[in-house]
Amino acid sequence: MAIAPTPGYIYLIESNAVDNDDWITDHGGDPDLLDLTDYTEGTEYVKLEIPQNFQKAFNTGIRVSDMVGGKSYDIRWMKRFYQLLAKGIETSVANADLIEGFIMSNRHTAGDSATFVRYYLIVYFGVNTHLKFTDASGNRQSYCKGVVLGGIINVIMANFYAIIQITFRSVW
Repeated sequence: MAIAPTPGYIYLIESNAVDNDDWITDHGGDPDLLDLTDYTEGTEYVKLEIPQNFQKAFNTGIRVSDMVGGKSYDIRWMKRFYQLLAKGIETSVANADLIEGFIMSNRHTAGDSATFVRYYLIVYFGVNTHLKFTDASGNRQSYCKGVVLGGIINVIMANFYAIIQITFRSVW
């Protein structure tokens, strides 16, 4: 039985599952066609409940430099990118540990390409409702290819839960 993504969650997920079901190639990157039974939680994907707010920062790659006499010029590198900052995500300590293990695993931090496995960010509001990103070719996608630059897990011992902050950066 197929398991679809749960509305209201942020997913960090690899493209290719163990059984070679590649949701980006096979299903056009449509999160609605993603079958999570093909993936192992904690190894090939993790999920976090969408917090009350998060920041989706985008950069066009254009730099403006000022010169003397009130003149300026722009340099257009055509290097657009996104940075998503999700902070204050409340979750269980066990899920926080699962997420940290996924992000910090050799699969997602290794310097050599033989070990490193790329993953994707999906912000899944519901069927046909996903946060959109513009890829390197200028196409709008329902996912964003990239890496987590870092994060913070704050464990609240009084109620034994965790608050997570992650910083995701696109790498198209």
